[in-house]
Amino acid sequence: MHLLENSLQYILEFGLGYLGVLLAGISLGLTGGGGSILAMPVLVYLFGVEPFLARTYSLFMVGAGAIAGSWQYYKNKEISFPLALIYVLPGFLAIYFTSTFLMPMLPKEIFSIGSFTLTKDGLIMLCFSIVMFLSAYGMIREKKETNPNSNTHELYIDTNPKTNVPLALLMGAAVGMLTEFLGAGGGFLIVPSLVLFLKTPIKTAVGTSLFVVSLNSLSGIFFHIDTDGIDHFFLLRFVLITLTGVWIGGNLSKKIDSNKLKKGFGYFVLLMALVILSQELTK
Repeated sequence: MHLLENSLQYILEFGLGYLGVLLAGISLGLTGGGGSILAMPVLVYLFGVEPFLARTYSLFMVGAGAIAGSWQYYKNKEISFPLALIYVLPGFLAIYFTSTFLMPMLPKEIFSIGSFTLTKDGLIMLCFSIVMFLSAYGMIREKKETNPNSNTHELYIDTNPKTNVPLALLMGAAVGMLTEFLGAGGGFLIVPSLVLFLKTPIKTAVGTSLFVVSLNSLSGIFFHIDTDGIDHFFLLRFVLITLTGVWIGGNLSKKIDSNKLKKGFGYFVLLMALVILSQELTK
């Protein structure tokens, strides 16, 4: 009986885990971001992967998904390579700095208060939950204006994009740090900043975001390629499921209102952030 219960729990956890990976790919295909938001919690809490190693898996998965997703946008001429450079160049520098200097400086045990001890892995997951809160807020809130000189319904903010390039450069550096520290692609930051700071049409913003995420992920993978403990067969399954999700998301984006789906996904991310925060603070 005990063996049967353990088997059912194993099947349930892995079933939910693979479903979560599929949803991560669908999110990438639909919105140009959100892949790691699901991938990291699934890896850590359902598959029992240590957060430090989970970052590496997440980079591979999100990178592969972003490359596949950006290809479709490239064919539709919905990637702006000049805008992508604004995010990629400072992102590369931030990834190098974080990997070479910041991460090695962090001790395994950050601090201890009474019975509570904050470890390096715990810090990664707590920071990740904060990023999830910010991501959920960005997906749930409704702040949309229509360009009065256009018949489309693209997001529009009446600002001078040239004056906002420094802000975009800073955002690119922030995304690079997130990529290395948390294994997050940062699409949830890139898309709104392209739209708000540089007045980019939403579809071009999503395509450009996927391209930036793919390059950032590949850059991060370069610093993790020799990480101990990587299960390559496990990683291959995850990548294939992620790519399937990206394909599904790309097709769904043509048939459904992505804004409504994005809002629903935002509430789901908010719930997961609360669960992670509770899990880490009660250890």
